[in-house]
Amino acid sequence: MEAGSIKVFRFWNPAIRFYISYFLIPNPELGMKRVVTSPVTARLLLLLLEAPRTSVELARELGLYASEVNAYLHYYKRRGLTAKNGDLWALTQHGLEYVREHHQYFNSLLRSVYRIKLNKEESILYSKSRIRKLAEEWAGDSDCLDIVEFLAHLTLERGKTYFEAGPGSLADSLARALEEWSGSSYVSPFRVQECLAELRQKGVVYIYRGRKVRLHRRLLELSGVSP
Repeated sequence: MEAGSIKVFRFWNPAIRFYISYFLIPNPELGMKRVVTSPVTARLLLLLLEAPRTSVELARELGLYASEVNAYLHYYKRRGLTAKNGDLWALTQHGLEYVREHHQYFNSLLRSVYRIKLNKEESILYSKSRIRKLAEEWAGDSDCLDIVEFLAHLTLERGKTYFEAGPGSLADSLARALEEWSGSSYVSPFRVQECLAELRQKGVVYIYRGRKVRLHRRLLELSGVSP
């Protein structure tokens, strides 16, 4: 690899730099064995097997930045797998043979990733259902459960332990967040305040210094979610 090309890595996300340095920088001892060990690179080569594409089209398909896709394409170009004609990237004859030879492996890799994603989504849906059911048992069925579902969304899908108030009170901030999340035209901060007090009393939520709220640890534990 040319010295100048390495300099651009410092401007990239550290995870991307690690990925490229570990999986894509040529290793004379391993040869082609470590070229495709990721669903991203497998999907990229399979897309080129279907038809030539621009880096922008590939980036859109893969959900990446064009600069990231270009890094992969130029690496494969140096290895003789891809070539560029105008704005279009395509597999070379060597690339066609390589991808066809590994076609079954690439597809199995993508299927395994899809199964992992599907299992994760099913797990999240199950956990949300358990959280709502327990909250309903403890606090009754009311519009207050919308707050429980929102906090479950933050915990399970966004990885946020707490909802923290912005400018104004916790109830004001949470009402605005609920409007945005649910698409409702208006959520009453007064009603949110009532619900927070009720859910706190029933042990469904925990409020920290009046500025942060989260699902109660015991509720999460009984729902099978690590607090």
